[in-house]
Parts: sequence; structure tokens; C-alpha cells
Amino acid sequence: RYALWVGRFSSVKRPEIVITLAEMLPDVRFVVVGGSSKNSKYVRRMREAAERLKNLDYRGWLPPHECSKLYSRGIVINTSIEEGFPNTFLEAWANASPVVSLSIDPDDIISRHGIGIYAEEDINTMAEAIENLARDGKKAAEIGLRGLEYLMQHHSPSIAGEKYLRLFSELGVGAHG
Repeated sequence: RYALWVGRFSSVKRPEIVITLAEMLPDVRFVVVGGSSKNSKYVRRMREAAERLKNLDYRGWLPPHECSKLYSRGIVINTSIEEGFPNTFLEAWANASPVVSLSIDPDDIISRHGIGIYAEEDINTMAEAIENLARDGKKAAEIGLRGLEYLMQHHSPSIAGEKYLRLFSELGVGAHG
């Protein structure tokens, strides 16, 4: 397994932390997907780090179908300062992959359901979690399967559809407007 970071490069997303983690964990492979035309300094820093570090693979932007393939063997990492509910978490759980989040745990979902590791803004805790999951495929698979189960129970199309229908009903919106 490898640590997978996917997203838009920005100060809120903090992609530079991946470089720090790759330096801290030379035996763990890191794959980074994303970028930004507005923040080329991040792209430049990531490219330079990927040339310097043997364990850092920067892929740039990828089409969704190619990116999707990466989730299945990844430990999805999140370094954002703030987010609502990251789509990368849903992608991870849809592929039975664990999540390691540095700073966010929306509504304590990761912690309550045991579907990843929430590092509570401690980079050392995050690094330790990534290293442990990269070494222990069985534990990573167990956490990933719990994530898939959570996703199916709370975010499947049928569940989401029922929630929307209830909301529309409560708002007085019928089938004909």
C-alpha cells in the first residue's frame, strides 16, 4: 500500500505536508495527484521534491477514471486545515481504503466508525498511522472494509435518495413543483 493524496493545491489543502511526510517515512511510497494553475509554486515544489525523494511520485492532474484506480491500493491521506466532507473520503471508502486525516474528522465520523485515523493536527501521529497501515495490510483492509460498510449504510444512492425525498417533502416540494 502507498499513501495517496488527491486534491487541488492551495494553502488550505497544505500539499507541502506530503513532502514532509515523505521525508519522515522514506520506506513508504507517496503518490500525489492534483495541482493548480493558480498556485504554480506548489506544483514546482512538488515536482522538485519528487525528483529529490525516491518515495514520492507526483502524477499531476489525472482524469477521474485513472485517479479512481489509485484508490484501491492507497491509504488516502488528507492534510487540509478545513473542509466540509471531502469527496476523497467517499472515494477511499468506496474502494475499501482507509483514511488518515491530519486535521479534520467531519462530525467525528472517522473516529466513531473506526474507518480511518484522525491525527488531531499531530504530524507525528499521522506519520505513525501511515507507516503502520502501509506495513499492516490486514489492518488497512479491515479499516477499509469498515469504511465501505459505512459508505453503503449512509451514502449509497438509495439511502441518499430517501434523505432527499424526505427533505423535499418537508419543504413542501412535490413531484410537480
